[in-house]
Amino acid sequence: MKNIGLLVLLLVCSTSYGQLFALVDKDGYVHVRETGDNKASIVRQLASGDLVFVFDEDYDKKADWQNVSFSDERIGKGGFIHNSRLKVLSTFDKIPLAKESYTNIILEGKGIKIEMNIEEVDFEENKRDFIPQYKTVDGAYNLVGYKEQEAWGIEGLHKLSHYTSITISKYGNTIELPVSSFENMFNPSVKPKCVFDRENDTIYIYTSNGDGAGAYIVAWIIKGDTYIGRFVTRPF
Repeated sequence: MKNIGLLVLLLVCSTSYGQLFALVDKDGYVHVRETGDNKASIVRQLASGDLVFVFDEDYDKKADWQNVSFSDERIGKGGFIHNSRLKVLSTFDKIPLAKESYTNIILEGKGIKIEMNIEEVDFEENKRDFIPQYKTVDGAYNLVGYKEQEAWGIEGLHKLSHYTSITISKYGNTIELPVSSFENMFNPSVKPKCVFDRENDTIYIYTSNGDGAGAYIVAWIIKGDTYIGRFVTRPF
């Protein structure tokens, strides 16, 4: 378990705790190996364009292999990927943050516009959608689920907010992310990031949300005009 105290100063997905990498391979897939060796057993095969997370304490820029972690929603331990198949997200074309507020965020540039809408959640009106785990000493519930999904970014019962829509406009085409891809992502940051892998026609929207023990990283992947999926992890 990584040091939970590090979360206090968690900012974005490239911090002193680790960073997100995109997988790049002309063959369309990348092998994850049990150890950093070409002859080591293959523990998983991931698609080019997928994401992995590398903790800074595990990252060695001079090494040929990196010890990577998968999305927490993907079953299975991490493994090793060759450096030549990893690219830091921040090195792709950046889509600048144009507007930020607690209810509306816009990133725009290079023919691409991302709009993210956020609203507060009235717990009393929506408590049937939440799955409580236990009651704390002050009588509040520790919430672990929302609409039969894990509830990300919740630590105890307090003021909540979540995304209500994420829309991408790309060269005139509109892409709406499915509600299931963001509705259980609570306490969003107002400073998300977005990059465009122009060579592979892939957009990555990523951010650090929540705080304290509820902190998490989430990234959405859009290839062409299609939503591919999300990566989510707790960086500790």
